[in-house]
Amino acid sequence: ANTDWLCFLSLSLCPRPLVCERSTTEALEGKRPNYLYVLAFLQQDGQSVPVSVVATPTTLHLLEENHEWRPSETGEGGSPGSPQLPLIDTQPICNISSICLYQSSPQHLLLRVYHEVTRTESVWGLHTECVELVRELVEWLRAPWEEMFGVPLSHRAVRSGLAGGLNE
Repeated sequence: ANTDWLCFLSLSLCPRPLVCERSTTEALEGKRPNYLYVLAFLQQDGQSVPVSVVATPTTLHLLEENHEWRPSETGEGGSPGSPQLPLIDTQPICNISSICLYQSSPQHLLLRVYHEVTRTESVWGLHTECVELVRELVEWLRAPWEEMFGVPLSHRAVRSGLAGGLNE
């Protein structure tokens, strides 16, 4: 499998790659990989916008899904010819305040992220094509979060889905 392209994804404001360069031997031996990639849709202003969710062991990135990345000129923090990623948001996993799942629409989730320093909250209303991706994303986020804080990550299931927007 050709996953080497991931090591070249760098952000214009970030001097290092978005995800680790290569999978380690541990990841290949059945242990947790260096990153999780999920193609999803972000509920935004009543529309579903295609996004990529890339989770590393410490950070969660939300990217505009765009298969027309163009190589950039040598820029600040980027290397020549590296694509400019359409970054929507980046949050440390420790900023996750809760995850809401929907019984009537199990492929949807609402992720609340609170940044204590700036005192701002982001809400990511996401949906995927299958329930397994939601479960995998929640598990990916839960494990390091609980390891950091030593308490269970708040996630709950509610009856209604996202049909009316981001209301719970």
